[in-house]
Amino acid sequence: MNDFGAAPTSKSLISPGFPWTKQKHVSVEDMQSAPCGARLTGKLTARITILKGACVANYSEFFIADHHQAVARAKARQGGKSPAIDVPVLPTPGLSDFEIEVLGEYAVKKVHARGVASELSLVDIELDNLFAVPDALLEVFAELDGLEDQEEVSELAAEWAAAEEMESTPAVTEPLVRALAAMSVAAVKAAEDNAKMSLFFYSAE
Repeated sequence: MNDFGAAPTSKSLISPGFPWTKQKHVSVEDMQSAPCGARLTGKLTARITILKGACVANYSEFFIADHHQAVARAKARQGGKSPAIDVPVLPTPGLSDFEIEVLGEYAVKKVHARGVASELSLVDIELDNLFAVPDALLEVFAELDGLEDQEEVSELAAEWAAAEEMESTPAVTEPLVRALAAMSVAAVKAAEDNAKMSLFFYSAE
């Protein structure tokens, strides 16, 4: 049983409450764990199963950490425990690594970053649900936050929502894209201060 309703143990980039349409700004100072049963609105939803009163969700998240912290956090989640390590977190319930890679493809085209691959990197062969965002792709996501014409971010979110893999709506995807862009900026800055820091993505089955 994943203990998503436990007391906060991470610095969250998402203010309390879902859906994403309620989130317009992000703050590293806000503290929150993803609530049990939280879901993205629209057609893209977290897959929830009720088993003997327990909530088992297809939970996913981005977080900023070093390799050791990332592995420890993933193993804790995998073991149904609340991670003890305090890191910045962006919950993304219901999203898979494949759907993030689809976003990466659109983002690469939007910022004209030719030659940048959208694939996430597997961190540990024993953890097939933990991925690292490659530096080049991280820079692409961060660049979205600084685009002079922010309407381009709205267009990107709409394109991602319309993708066959997503079947969602811009009202759902745009706040998420903007939150990810802001977190990517924070991850780039963290890596400048400590080369071991990176942006990771965890997705539970």
